[in-house]
Amino acid sequence: SVHCAPAVPPSAAFFFVPFVLLFTTFFTNLNGFWSGIWGSLDYWLGQHDVKRGNQPLYYYALMTPLYEFLPLLLALGGGAWLLLRATSFRLWLLFWCAGIFVGLSIAGEKMPWLEVHIALPLALIAAVALAAAFDALKVEGRRWQTLAVVGAGSAIATLLLVDGDGALSILGALLAVGLIGYGAFAFTREGRNAGAGVLLSFAVCALLALTVRAGIVVSFENDDTPVEMMVYTQTSPDIPRLRDRIDTIAKESGLGYNLPIVVDTTDGYAWPWAWYLRDYHDVAYVVPTSDYNPPPGAVLLIERSNIGNVSSAGYTQTPYKLRWWFNETYRDLTLSKVASTLTSWDDLKSLGNFFLHRRPAEGNTGSADGVAFFPDSLAAFDVSREPPAPPP
Repeated sequence: SVHCAPAVPPSAAFFFVPFVLLFTTFFTNLNGFWSGIWGSLDYWLGQHDVKRGNQPLYYYALMTPLYEFLPLLLALGGGAWLLLRATSFRLWLLFWCAGIFVGLSIAGEKMPWLEVHIALPLALIAAVALAAAFDALKVEGRRWQTLAVVGAGSAIATLLLVDGDGALSILGALLAVGLIGYGAFAFTREGRNAGAGVLLSFAVCALLALTVRAGIVVSFENDDTPVEMMVYTQTSPDIPRLRDRIDTIAKESGLGYNLPIVVDTTDGYAWPWAWYLRDYHDVAYVVPTSDYNPPPGAVLLIERSNIGNVSSAGYTQTPYKLRWWFNETYRDLTLSKVASTLTSWDDLKSLGNFFLHRRPAEGNTGSADGVAFFPDSLAAFDVSREPPAPPP
């Protein structure tokens, strides 16, 4: 008999086709295949000693409950159950989740975007555990329709309670109490499985609503505001506003892209200005010293510690934040601090408010600051400048 070799599994092709094309630069650098395999690991091994971010060992133990609370609770609740009823697939998921969590916690570089590697196995474990729970509760037939209605009501009640005000908040509370009451009623009239199914659907859909809300808030409301642990260090909204002001002066003055601009390079200040000013032809990147004389008529973007090296005569100054970052008040936690927080109602209330609403940016962020110097000689074209103070 003739045995044919099995075809390459599609899942392997999905990985290796783009990997080979990209790492060999479309077959122009064949050595890239091998250097890509080793270099991907070698880079992270090198970053271990750099310890960029210098985060504590428990960093992901704080990050995960803040954003992945739904899969985390399901995985914690169902993980032990899956372990007792282990299959090779379930054991692999549990090993994957525990291994990546421990590995990233030990690794020198701990950054928010690496949370995705924890979230993926958590989500898979949560899905398997939830599916197993519904199978054990024998949820079938028309019961699914009932649970769908309960789930939709749970999501609405949760959002009304969290984001509603006045009557809407009261309506959300009444709806939540009604759904919990329905679960108790189903428990007494239709049996344990029916009641447990209703209450499980209520809890899962309520947490799902909060999860979707947290994702929308961090992605669209706080996308450039570091009041989220997920936003580590971020260019502030001041930068595009200043860029628009520079563009307006360049256009209205007729200088266009020949407008002279000076960028202070202290502490990496060249970025992201090098990108925003990429079309301008007369941009100087310098570290201003005490004897520095800027070009006449130039816009100056100076790091705050160096403003004493630039004469303010003939300029209008506008302070701005170049970069800002999350205020890392979680550093240096000890068991006594944790115990004190968990036993203080005010501290628990503050944690709850942060979980649901985060915190205002003012006074709660660190920043690298600068000052923009706009020449008075171009003031007539500076339509975005602040109005002058009224005369005495």
